[in-house]
Amino acid sequence: FKKPLKEVTTIANSLALDCPISQTVSQLSGGQRQRTAVGRAIYQKMPIFIGDEPFSALDPVMGKRLINLVLQQHKSVIMVLHDMDMALQHFDRVIGLRDGKKCIDTRASELSAEMLQAFYEGSSIDTDEAIGSDTIA
Repeated sequence: FKKPLKEVTTIANSLALDCPISQTVSQLSGGQRQRTAVGRAIYQKMPIFIGDEPFSALDPVMGKRLINLVLQQHKSVIMVLHDMDMALQHFDRVIGLRDGKKCIDTRASELSAEMLQAFYEGSSIDTDEAIGSDTIA
């Protein structure tokens, strides 16, 4: 029991959880709950992390800290984000969906600011340009 407790404590400290690890999740703030969920994923040591806006209740500094931690701990990361800068800075590939249809599927390095802006505004975009030649099947 001591080894898992030590590991959980180390993870909690890396997530800056400023509460006792014995505290129940129902007593935590939204940001603390999100950090706890990330901590659980890190503790499980799975090769793939899948997250739906896992940093939305966190301030930008903590969000950047945690995304780096997630990227270090997992071989593959699939994440829903509405933060364009975070997506472009930390991910190799960006896939954009609108009304259940894939509108963007390209390397982040090939994605222009104009394409992203048009996508977020709901404008039509050049799908040949937005859906690159090496799309995921």
